[in-house]
Amino acid sequence: MLWLVIGGVGSGKSAFAWRLAEALGREAILLACPAWPDDSGRLPAPERPSGTQPAFRWKMLRADADAARKFEEINFSSNPFRIDQRVVVFDGLAGWLRGQIARERDAAAKPEAAPDSAFARLDAALDETLGAILGFDGRRIVVTEEPLAGLAADPWERWYLARLSAANLRLASACAGMYRVTAGAATELKGSRTKRGNVHHETLYPNGR
Repeated sequence: MLWLVIGGVGSGKSAFAWRLAEALGREAILLACPAWPDDSGRLPAPERPSGTQPAFRWKMLRADADAARKFEEINFSSNPFRIDQRVVVFDGLAGWLRGQIARERDAAAKPEAAPDSAFARLDAALDETLGAILGFDGRRIVVTEEPLAGLAADPWERWYLARLSAANLRLASACAGMYRVTAGAATELKGSRTKRGNVHHETLYPNGR
């Protein structure tokens, strides 16, 4: 099953995702990356590794350009008898995407030019990572941000806004639960008791109660 945790920078979404992982399983693998490329030495890490469960175990891996491969390796090496006890937390998609863009900009002769080949590589990397997340067997939580468009005409910024928004939509459609975190408070947007409106006009309580 997939859960999506979305919120702004500094909203407390990472801490909520860690608590959610502790509530869902007995062990977790944290695929972490910095929120900003220049904070390479600062990775999110659970403040309470044991939480309220003394036996809960955390393992931390760096989410870098090989994030898709790491998802696949975790998938292939997992003990099928423990798959329901383990949660993989990807923290987070927005920071990972910023890191990919930073690498392409650094490699470009004129970073402001944003060559088409760079965008093609970024599209491929994002599609591969989303495919690995959606194809993962077991419980996983993805932490992401809801991008807000400004006045920047920078092509890299516009690509980031468009692709992150599209990725969030794709994950939201596939997830079993989704939470928005604002100033440390989480609101459930999608879950077992909520339904998405459709042509049949589904409601929260379709039986009228």
